[in-house]
Amino acid sequence: MTETGSPYRTPLAPIVDALAPLPPFAEGELLVISTGSELPRVCVKCGKKRDLLFREQAFAFADKPSVGSRILFGAFAHAIAAAQARKGNLSLPICEVCEERWKDVRTYAAAALVVMLCPFAIALFGMAEDDKSLAGWAFLGMFVAMIPFGYVNRVVAPKHTIQCKGIAGRYMKLAGFGEPARKAILGPFEEKPKKRKKKPAA
Repeated sequence: MTETGSPYRTPLAPIVDALAPLPPFAEGELLVISTGSELPRVCVKCGKKRDLLFREQAFAFADKPSVGSRILFGAFAHAIAAAQARKGNLSLPICEVCEERWKDVRTYAAAALVVMLCPFAIALFGMAEDDKSLAGWAFLGMFVAMIPFGYVNRVVAPKHTIQCKGIAGRYMKLAGFGEPARKAILGPFEEKPKKRKKKPAA
């Protein structure tokens, strides 16, 4: 961990940031891309090459608060981490169909959040009215409502959006690219699979 508090930053980070950006490269399943890079004209999700739109996407990544800070400060620790989030942006080529799917994910996530917050509001009303039964059932409903919210964020969103898994200086670690887009972006820099060593015959 460096003085900046980020596991990705190094003492050479300011020098690296001043240099010309590296071309995109693979880090396992992730693509490491410099903020503001120009991507090939291929839909980032399905690989379509015609009738593309350009989605100006802002990414942010915040380090998770430590267990101790979460215990001491609760949601306030997450708010501090979010305020210190590192940011980047990228113009993503995307076809109309995939763009609509991306928008649908945002709509589903917002709806799931509302469904989750409604029981919470009812629980607060029950506590204010000293109705423990109402508050108890409302809190239970809130936990049940967390299921669709988690499903959208963990299952639906990764399938139809590009997700940021880390930001170090100008470089973003991104997931969710379709295979055609991945190959077009990496080009000659595509990571070659490692050859498996043959086990000696018994």
